[in-house]
Amino acid sequence: MPVLLIRLGIDEQTAFARKPDHQLAALQEKIAVTPQLTFNGARILELDGRQPADEILQASLRAIHAALS
Repeated sequence: MPVLLIRLGIDEQTAFARKPDHQLAALQEKIAVTPQLTFNGARILELDGRQPADEILQASLRAIHAALS
């Protein structure tokens, strides 16, 4: 089992803006299903994927360091 999973929540407009080559329906399905995944009870850090990339990176690194300490 993983020590930590980092899951980015994102809305369909942001996802489509970042991945315009993807079908909107496919993105909507992924967005709906992803929060339901439990990954066998692993610890999951939920981050807002709409935040600036640097903020996401810093929060991710803090969580990784804490999980490995």
